[in-house]
Amino acid sequence: PARDAHMVLWLDTTTGSAVNCTAGLPSEWVGPHTRPALSANGRVVAFCSQAAQGDISTHALVLHDLDRSATAVICLRTNGVASADPKVPAHALQAQLSADGAFVAYATPAPPNPILPPEQRVTVPFQVYLYETQTGTTRLVSAATDGVSFADADAVEPRLAADGRGVAFLSRATNLL
Repeated sequence: PARDAHMVLWLDTTTGSAVNCTAGLPSEWVGPHTRPALSANGRVVAFCSQAAQGDISTHALVLHDLDRSATAVICLRTNGVASADPKVPAHALQAQLSADGAFVAYATPAPPNPILPPEQRVTVPFQVYLYETQTGTTRLVSAATDGVSFADADAVEPRLAADGRGVAFLSRATNLL
């Protein structure tokens, strides 16, 4: 990582051994690395990261599996434009993990509508998503009552049940109930 970037470290308080969870990232992921979260069983660490190549800046939510020493990017955004893949929303914040790390809930600005011309694209408020590590699928949790539209106001601060079956979050949206 860059000299001024934070590393995400995990320390085993029993053995004193430490793991740099950012070490598995490609060299362009220089950081900053922020907002670490840990599963209750201590197996999975989630954190936000940033990569830079020239003028291109990419933000991501990263998962590091300590048992497998595996690192995976689950959500990213490049230069303020969300990925064209609707399963990969924008810059992730506020990650929460289930007890076993199998589920990750996070809040992120929803992607702008790619069908509109760039000058008409508007990023909608923060939304809450749930990512399943076993299937690699992402679901919009803060969907409006129609089941597909975004919440019409920010949905933030997700809290995930230990078993991953429920997500609580804050919102002032008027189209959720």
